[in-house]
Order: sequence, then C-alpha cells, then structure tokens
Amino acid sequence: MKQLIYLKKIAFIKWLMIFFTLELSIDLSLDVLANYLTVKIDESDVVFDS
Repeated sequence: MKQLIYLKKIAFIKWLMIFFTLELSIDLSLDVLANYLTVKIDESDVVFDS
C-alpha cells in the first residue's frame, strides 16, 4: 500500500512538471507572438507616417 502512494506521488510530480513545462512554453510562445505582432504594427505605423 505504501508503494502505491509513493508511485502516485511520483506520477503527480511528473504530471505537475509536464503541466508547468507546457504552461511555460505556451507563455513564452505567446510572448514571442505578441512581440512579433507589436513589431509588425510598429513597422506598419512607420509606413503610414512616411
């Protein structure tokens, strides 16, 4: 029984690690996307101004 609880804990920790890794990669890709869009908008502003 103790071994089962131990295995559940490991599984839970692994799941947490996977979840946080996914969260981080999603956050990072959203940041990159936001930065890319901001740069694109800035570039188009410059084009409109000239």
